[in-house]
Amino acid sequence: MDQANELQSFIRRPGPTGIYSHFSGLFFAVALLFDAVQLLNQTLRQREMTMQGVWARVLVVSTWLHWVVVTVSGLVCAISYGCTPKPDGTGIQVLIFLNGALALSHLALKNSQRIKEHNADTECQVVKRPSGRKRCLVATGRYFDRLIKFIRLVVSILFIVGAINLARQYHFKKIRTTVQTTLPSGNTLSVNYHCITTPSSSIVSLPTFWFESTPAHGITDFLGVQTALAETHHRNACSYDPPNFGWSSRWPSSESLKYTSVLQSLLTALGRQEESKIRVGWGGGAENVLVTAQNHPSTVKGVVLLDASPVGIEWTDQQRARNLTMEQTTTLGKLDMQGRVTLTQIILALGIPWSLLPIFVPANDTGYFDKSHDPVHHGQSLKDDM
Repeated sequence: MDQANELQSFIRRPGPTGIYSHFSGLFFAVALLFDAVQLLNQTLRQREMTMQGVWARVLVVSTWLHWVVVTVSGLVCAISYGCTPKPDGTGIQVLIFLNGALALSHLALKNSQRIKEHNADTECQVVKRPSGRKRCLVATGRYFDRLIKFIRLVVSILFIVGAINLARQYHFKKIRTTVQTTLPSGNTLSVNYHCITTPSSSIVSLPTFWFESTPAHGITDFLGVQTALAETHHRNACSYDPPNFGWSSRWPSSESLKYTSVLQSLLTALGRQEESKIRVGWGGGAENVLVTAQNHPSTVKGVVLLDASPVGIEWTDQQRARNLTMEQTTTLGKLDMQGRVTLTQIILALGIPWSLLPIFVPANDTGYFDKSHDPVHHGQSLKDDM
């Protein structure tokens, strides 16, 4: 039993309050280090042989373009991450901006000196070209440097798009209402819920559908089915974000790990505890649905179970198939969950700073819910609560 409780504790533990992955800060730090090395190289490099022709102008323009984009990226990202607010990302981007501004100043100074020397007909210092193998190595290094600079340029553009998109989604208005509830223990919990109520008065007496799933699913999962019930069958339907997920607050650490009291506390806060309802449990939400139906038989008029299973069914299946002990099952569950956490952090690290999240959480093409809800769906997906 202790092992089972330990596994439940690991599954339901409170998630981080932020939506920022530490991998993002690592990316920013690597970019800053690269920019600092480039600036140092640019500052200490001896004056090179004067180049002529189109290729020389292309190199000059590309160098200016590189530092302009890097500087603008640092400024835009610093402002955007400051609006979220993410102090670590903001701090690193400020340093990137200052580094880029210093590089542009140095380029402008060198260009000014070159113009003065040209106007004064001063003989330019020529750096002797290396020969043989050394010349080949130098040329290879320069081409590799230009390739890395190009990649950094692309990354800077992605940083700009990602930062603006993050700031926009971070402040995207949440669906419907968050209400302050009081648990039986006296602890308070902020719960975000979403109800679709049909305007027809002929169905007021019919029970309202209340949807629930595992702690990793919330209102965005039920938008489509709630809309279909309202538009096609003229039925009222509600769902809510469980603790530690979406826009609901964190589960109090002093509470037990069972979330069966959340819905009743929400109904009490809304003054709807005596309202007739049909409880719908999807996956691991079946447990709470059955407990609610058992404890409140006078108001729960029906129960619908969709792919019902206990929380952690994937590991108990492995336990039976591989004849594992409870301790081995707990270890398997922890490793699996930790793998999911790491994968989520990597996805957020790629999706947030580079605005690639739609690749991992694509827009819904099945018509399950209206396209206007896609930004909300992405916004909630940003909230890493694993």
